[in-house]
Amino acid sequence: MSSSGKWRVRPAWLTLIWVAVCSLAAFGQGNLAETLAKAPPEIDQALRTRVQQFVDLLGEQKFRQAESMVAEDSKDRYYNMDKNRIDDFRFVKIVYEDNYTRAIVIGLRTADLPAAAPGAAGVPAQVARIPVTLRMNWKIENGLWCWYLPPEKEFLETPWGKMRNPNYPGNKNKRGKEDLAAAQKQTEQQLNAFLANTRAGVKTDKQSLDFSSGTPATSEVAITNILPGAVKLRLEMAEVKGLALKLEKTDLGPNESTRLVAHYSAPEKLTRAGLVSVVVRVEPTGQGIPIAIHLHPPKS
Repeated sequence: MSSSGKWRVRPAWLTLIWVAVCSLAAFGQGNLAETLAKAPPEIDQALRTRVQQFVDLLGEQKFRQAESMVAEDSKDRYYNMDKNRIDDFRFVKIVYEDNYTRAIVIGLRTADLPAAAPGAAGVPAQVARIPVTLRMNWKIENGLWCWYLPPEKEFLETPWGKMRNPNYPGNKNKRGKEDLAAAQKQTEQQLNAFLANTRAGVKTDKQSLDFSSGTPATSEVAITNILPGAVKLRLEMAEVKGLALKLEKTDLGPNESTRLVAHYSAPEKLTRAGLVSVVVRVEPTGQGIPIAIHLHPPKS
């Protein structure tokens, strides 16, 4: 809780730091199998139940209710820390310590990222749902599993090297804020590069198709996924009489390809040219690939 008495939600740039650090690794994992330590089943189930209850409360932003699951030595820091909403949590691995009285829980949560700006086809801005790694510390306190924060360290190991921890008492008047500002700038640069790569991660061999009215024809566009993880494709287009489009496959693994097949039955001859805007939408990156279909009047 802040000095004003209000719960604080984590600023957007801190979420972006987590995404930039973790998303590339998480995206390429595919279906992650849960890794179970050989803990007694009743201990393992009790921990999983408490963790799921905790993340569900955070997902609903019920921070006061979640406080009851925080260890006593971490409550003050829990009150004052920025809190990040947790959605779609999935267990990945649990590492038990100290005779099954402490555990490190590693999972995946879903974060929203701006993934596509409006394009030539008039597609609205999109938000990508990106899996992000989440690590939590738990210990048994008064017979119950409780979330806790390890003691503050003077220096933090980060993707940008060792930096002063601004929350460490002896660092209050040192360069913690400057270090974090530099980290924020570098993270934003890495994030922009990451988003640019993911937005362009599915390629097509052409951006337009041409049909002549009065002449039935079929044409196609080759689509290839060059990302390290699986994607799902869907079509966005208005219904046009005589024009049928179909994706041969909607699920593409890494380096897999498919075809967008377009068939024009030419129900009637056009007197002027027409344009049909089609978008191949890629999930979870939000990439939108515009395909222009030109319908031409018959040649005189």
